[in-house]
Amino acid sequence: MLVCMTQLHFGPTCEASRTTDSADHSDVFGTSDPELTLDHEFATRISKDVCVDCGSLTTMLTRFVLGDGIAHAAYFASLHPCAEPATGWPEMWIDAIFSESWDEGSADRTTFGCRIGYVEGEGYPVCTLVDAATEHPDTADFGHKLSAAEADKHPALPEFRRLVGFALLADDVLRVHMALPTGHPGLAQRT
Repeated sequence: MLVCMTQLHFGPTCEASRTTDSADHSDVFGTSDPELTLDHEFATRISKDVCVDCGSLTTMLTRFVLGDGIAHAAYFASLHPCAEPATGWPEMWIDAIFSESWDEGSADRTTFGCRIGYVEGEGYPVCTLVDAATEHPDTADFGHKLSAAEADKHPALPEFRRLVGFALLADDVLRVHMALPTGHPGLAQRT
């Protein structure tokens, strides 16, 4: 189950995001959206780095998303295997860029950020808004990096929520990473 906070609520459960079947789980996130697709024309960039907290490998990937067949968003996901000791849940950080034009150096780019993982007092991983792209350089590629407070009031927040829900279902790397540990009662097991 993934409970999402700060207006990033996707639905009461997201057990489906941890399965590897191709069933339609639109009832889970409300994100069954035939308009959004992963863009397979651009090579997905995947890199590995050593986690400064636990020494294990962290996966970073870049994906492009089409909306109605045209450029819609780009997202950067940083997948950290460091498990929260009490729950065994890993965490993930997503930064997503939106632009109307996608012109090089365009001033219309806006970047949102969120963290998905353990939050004290919650029984399940949660998705919270964070300051966007703090680990990325301040360049025109990212445009205006929203703070969590700005993002919470931004008119494009529903679009960010839609994109994150889509990515958690459509991107196998993200979906498998956020699978709960083997043996967790009542939830799908990590594959």
